[in-house]
Amino acid sequence: MKKIGFNQHYGLHDAVVVTETKTKTRRMEKCLDALYKTEEELGEPLVIKQQVITLDGIVIKTNAGLMALHTNYVIDDEVAVKLSGKDIYRHLQQRYGDSSDAALGFKEMYQGMTFWTNKMFTPADLCLDKVLITGIRVERLQDISDEDCLREGIYKDENGRTIGYPFGVPFYYTFYGAVNKDKKQLHWTFPREAFSVLIDKPGVGGKGTWKRNPWVVVYTFKLVK
Repeated sequence: MKKIGFNQHYGLHDAVVVTETKTKTRRMEKCLDALYKTEEELGEPLVIKQQVITLDGIVIKTNAGLMALHTNYVIDDEVAVKLSGKDIYRHLQQRYGDSSDAALGFKEMYQGMTFWTNKMFTPADLCLDKVLITGIRVERLQDISDEDCLREGIYKDENGRTIGYPFGVPFYYTFYGAVNKDKKQLHWTFPREAFSVLIDKPGVGGKGTWKRNPWVVVYTFKLVK
């Protein structure tokens, strides 16, 4: 089974498996290198005119012709959501109790193994949750809509500040872990503003990702119950 990870520091993992508010993810994948190469050869920006989902990815019709992209995940893939062994143990404690057989048995069996502290090595069959891929498309990162930002981990905080810039526009939109040096929650006026900050965070996209405006594969998914 394939695996997928969501950043925990900024609340993206819990937004997928707890609140189920995150139902989309944008990924920079190896298959997208072909788009950059084609743009370079074309000498102008690539324009996507049509997209068709296939069994192994997606076919896009562009101003340079048809291109077949083999994406990391495809429609109807059930994908394990990665967690380190230590975090799986913590989630088992939350679900079944600190002294439950499920939690204590897992800790006894797996503590000390490589994946205990590194989710990259966690076997898929030990992951607690799965998501089902239901949609795929390709776009530039900055093409994201406000609505999609709210499906990417941005949320509206009704307790956000009510005075913003421009004057009279409230700062409401934020994400978990968005705090200033005084540990006070930060807010932005529009969802895209908040997302542009989130995507530049380490472990999400990285510094400069929003400005670079890369091609991304957009996956829509739902939690498997």
